[in-house]
Amino acid sequence: MNAQLFGGRYHAAALLGAGSCGEVWAAQDDAGEWCAVRVLAADLSGVRESPPAWRALASVRHPHVVTLREVVEEDGRWIVVSDLVEGADLRSQVTVLGTIEPATVARWGAELAGALVALHAVGVAHGDLRLENVLLDAATGSVKASDAGVAGLLGGDANPEVDLYHLGAVLYEVSCGRAPFVLGGGRARLLAVPERPAGLPDELWAVIVELLTGGGDADEVRTRLSGLATSLQGVQAATALPPREAGSSAAESSPRERWRRRVVVAGAAAVAAALLGGGVAAAALFSGGETQAPAAPASKSGTQIEIVPGAGGATRP
Repeated sequence: MNAQLFGGRYHAAALLGAGSCGEVWAAQDDAGEWCAVRVLAADLSGVRESPPAWRALASVRHPHVVTLREVVEEDGRWIVVSDLVEGADLRSQVTVLGTIEPATVARWGAELAGALVALHAVGVAHGDLRLENVLLDAATGSVKASDAGVAGLLGGDANPEVDLYHLGAVLYEVSCGRAPFVLGGGRARLLAVPERPAGLPDELWAVIVELLTGGGDADEVRTRLSGLATSLQGVQAATALPPREAGSSAAESSPRERWRRRVVVAGAAAVAAALLGGGVAAAALFSGGETQAPAAPASKSGTQIEIVPGAGGATRP
């Protein structure tokens, strides 16, 4: 495989990260359009037998799903080409803000529920919905689900019910400032209702608990959260729950450490700036490898969130 040309038409611009799952490159196609090119490791089990699932994912065109453009097999490895998103992941938002206002949480939740509806409609589960895989688009202020379907294609446990649980966990964490459960408690532990922070509205709490305890329908959840995004306007963010004791949960490592364990992909304008010696905040699009948090800011979102320098994070204007 030519290190500078993927799939015969994607011209590598910069290696953005590498890990056990492969490499992530910023690239331009023959028309000069920027994209993210992920070169999966050759030994990933299950991928070679999954072209129909790849095609199903590529058929999804939804404003809150990072678009999969195409998948090409080259020299025994899969080349996965997706859109670039300029912005930051939701992990960075929790890192900087601690908790997010309920109206914004509801809006993000409605957008993600809509993404799940679109994915499930073509028979694909996301499989790995978490803060690192939810990108805040700096241009629109909306969120996009990234890495959709990859967990299932690589042999992971992916189904719509798991997606809804993960959506509940995402909404809990951005509302409360920490993950809902400690690991290792078994199924009964996972189905327990987590601690509720002071100031979290009843209506939003009811949706989160329903999702975390095995209830909910993605389309119905989208409708409920869309309504809450309006009715909860002006309500302040809940008080962040205190972090659990060190070592109590593998899921409770510090946000910055978890950020550093993500490979980051800059947006199209960001890549251009980086190639000219500048820098921007980046959006997480691929697991594996070690990386440092971006060192310079991306653009303002135009809604309620502004990317801030140094952490790929955000602050209220």
